[in-house]
Amino acid sequence: MIQVDALMMLFFLEFTVGCMVLFIVFFFKNRVNRRLYQKALQEILEVKVQGISGDKAPETTNNKPAAADHSGSAAYAQLQKEKDQLVARVAELENKLETENKHLDALKKKYATLETEYSILYDKSFGGK
Repeated sequence: MIQVDALMMLFFLEFTVGCMVLFIVFFFKNRVNRRLYQKALQEILEVKVQGISGDKAPETTNNKPAAADHSGSAAYAQLQKEKDQLVARVAELENKLETENKHLDALKKKYATLETEYSILYDKSFGGK
């Protein structure tokens, strides 16, 4: 029979309470970090959308005066170029995926024939059950 003394029970309870406290701290810290991260992503997205649409960027302390007016079309061209590259990459990956699927289908068919041949040979060798 296992005997549990009071000191071991106290250690177990302290360990459990410590784990629960750490869980609560990390849970709330993660929520705060997630909100900050989402806020930063939203701000970046708004700046990019405003840059593409040609609207004036939001006022910040680091804005460059008047020189940024002509960079809107250049930024749009750069984003369009990146988009075209990504579309080409997606098409390439789709083609690669299709060839891999064809290869996988061929292997499945080969496996199915091997499985049936094995079962036939097994039945012949051991007389079946």
